[in-house]
Amino acid sequence: MTAAYDRTHVVLTMRRRAHLAVSGVGSHWLTVVVRPLTGIALLTSVAGVLGAQGVSAPAVAAGTQPVPLAPGAGSLRPDRVLNRVDTLTLLVTPKDSTERVYATLVRAVSRTAIGGAAALRETQHYTFATGRESEDTLDVLDSTLAPIRYFSASGTVMFDVRIDGKQIAGWQSDSIGARSAVKVEAPAAFFVSIMDEAFIAALPLELGASISMPLANPPARTVQIATLRAVAIDTIATTNGKVACLRIVGPGSATTMWIAQRDHHLVRMHWTLPNGMSIWKLPMRDAALR
Repeated sequence: MTAAYDRTHVVLTMRRRAHLAVSGVGSHWLTVVVRPLTGIALLTSVAGVLGAQGVSAPAVAAGTQPVPLAPGAGSLRPDRVLNRVDTLTLLVTPKDSTERVYATLVRAVSRTAIGGAAALRETQHYTFATGRESEDTLDVLDSTLAPIRYFSASGTVMFDVRIDGKQIAGWQSDSIGARSAVKVEAPAAFFVSIMDEAFIAALPLELGASISMPLANPPARTVQIATLRAVAIDTIATTNGKVACLRIVGPGSATTMWIAQRDHHLVRMHWTLPNGMSIWKLPMRDAALR
């Protein structure tokens, strides 16, 4: 069975997900808060920002039942995913403290061919304020967004797995570099969780839409259901001018993403931890325009 995120505190290695809910607990670990996937209420800390930027459409009520979405769904629009390279910054503000740069991310999306099949490739390279680095590569089928391969490395902690439907096979190594085989079966077909940022343009999100999607973090076999809701249209200031954006709430009520209404690329995102820490993830060039 799949499970809904309850976004309790979960500790993950940085080799996993770059949905960084930041609280350093050592050179290779972060406390990642699993975000609750219920409700669409905006956080108070975000509301003031939205008011300053100007909201051009009223928020949509939360009564819409989410439409299930899985790899291969006919409503997916992989054609809207553009080849691009972005340099992003992660800005964190601990409660009762000042904002600081936590990491810089260079993310690239490109089209390639794997085994004769058209594919999309996402690469991520994080450089942290401490000097530590990590990288990820995710390959998915262009036609279905079904994952094919997922590689991640942070120091000696790394993994490389191939994915075929529910089957996950490959290897992983631990903090001392000891390697072990991976061969597990997930309970359902899934999207790899990092794709909900780089490939968000492919998702059928229009004003008032609500979707639920199975996400996993291989090599773990757990599949969790994430819900995204398009609740309003906001005008966001960027270095390229003002951009009309769909405001996407989710996964959970503590996370908000803004995607361009014209082509659905991710413009910026914000989330807040239960301890009050605020986190922005956005293009470095737009950091001063929040």
